[in-house]
Amino acid sequence: MHQDEQELPFHPTAAGIARHHAQQLLTGWGVDDDEIFDALLVVSELVTNAVEHALPPIALHLKVTSAADGSTQLHANVTDSGPAPSDGTWTSSCADDEHGRGQNIVATLAECTTSSSSDSGAEYGATLTATCAA
Repeated sequence: MHQDEQELPFHPTAAGIARHHAQQLLTGWGVDDDEIFDALLVVSELVTNAVEHALPPIALHLKVTSAADGSTQLHANVTDSGPAPSDGTWTSSCADDEHGRGQNIVATLAECTTSSSSDSGAEYGATLTATCAA
């Protein structure tokens, strides 16, 4: 099992920082290149949603697990401090039809998605298939 947590800046550059960090980790963990591509898109969407719709701090959590049947899964989660009182700069500056596709993208690429909230914040995640080199 591999796992990592990375706190991210609460800034529009956070998605790019998260993608770079995730790519380095997943490559080092031996995850298949095609699956890394899907994972980076999922990470980007989850982090962008946190920056645009939530309060800081935000953090990326990545974990690769192996099941008893030999399958391997990648869990990508983003935590934040709950909903912001208003949308972020990018979302506020564009028409409704120019945003709002991120959750559908994540749901399409993931085996399953999760979300939870509490008084201390929220967590949004996705589980993807991961093939790791031996």
